[in-house]
Amino acid sequence: MKKLSLIIAFLAVLGSCMTLDRTPKNVDLVREMPELLGTWKWFETHVGGIVGVFNPTHFRGEEVTITFEEDNRFSISFNDSVVLSDVKYSVTKTSDSPYGDYCISVSKQVQDYLRQNLGRIGLQCIEVQGYVTIMRDREYMDKRVLAIIKKEGMDMGVEGGPDFHKRCHYLFVE
Repeated sequence: MKKLSLIIAFLAVLGSCMTLDRTPKNVDLVREMPELLGTWKWFETHVGGIVGVFNPTHFRGEEVTITFEEDNRFSISFNDSVVLSDVKYSVTKTSDSPYGDYCISVSKQVQDYLRQNLGRIGLQCIEVQGYVTIMRDREYMDKRVLAIIKKEGMDMGVEGGPDFHKRCHYLFVE
């Protein structure tokens, strides 16, 4: 009877550990992707593939940069003026997304603030939360490119519903 109790207790602990492993965990993105540290300059946003491509030439050469710092924090500048400083973001690791292994989330207040301030000048196409990946792009002289892809699909008014994603590209500032 005592052995049966121990086996049941062991299985209960093992089961709870397995359940915990399936839940998303907040991770330190800089530790997972050290190449993320530093400043990245926005150079284009794709919405729905070829449906919409935005770049700084659409906005009179405006410059938006995002700087990733230690401890899951970032800052955003617009034309050398700081828009947001020392913003904390959370990161979850995913295993089933074709867009990247990590997903950045920011608070609703940060989202609203960016929408109001960047949207006011027409830059609502800038995305700072979503799936994150870093790649090399031959089109841009094999430089490192940071892609942030909006997590939720967007409805572009075509059959099929919200299946397009907003994809922002940033070049690393050396």
